[in-house]
Amino acid sequence: MAARTGAAKQRCDTISSDDPFAAVEQARLQLETAEADHRQLVRLTKAHELLRELFQEAQADLSSRYSEPLARAIGDYLKPLVPDGQAARLDYDPSKGFQGLQLRRGQEFYDFEALSGGMRELLAAALRLSMADVLKEAHDGCLPLVFDDAFTNSESGVCR
Repeated sequence: MAARTGAAKQRCDTISSDDPFAAVEQARLQLETAEADHRQLVRLTKAHELLRELFQEAQADLSSRYSEPLARAIGDYLKPLVPDGQAARLDYDPSKGFQGLQLRRGQEFYDFEALSGGMRELLAAALRLSMADVLKEAHDGCLPLVFDDAFTNSESGVCR
């Protein structure tokens, strides 16, 4: 029996010179550390996702808070040209800002680039005046505006 035990021990020693119990314990500790790191990364990722969502919601809120009043203000300035209904449309893209300015002529909306030179001048002027109107509330009701008299470049019969 002692000979068998000695042979078995020798076989164990030749199979692994390391302590298998210590190796299992070390692997368990590495697993616990890896799982803790994974949980931390998951929490951090979820926090980043939540922050991004909250930022996008705040951006959308600011967008609608400014783009809707801005479109209405543009419409007020363009009332002589488009007396009934919505006169202009303006989109807001969180990554690009305001874009897609369009003017309604008849029943259709036309992109800014498709308008004649004079109509572009009028729409650009209405946009600048409207921006000043919308933003002036945050500046004690007064906001300086540089105006280059775009109405002088309009086609005859457009301005009344």
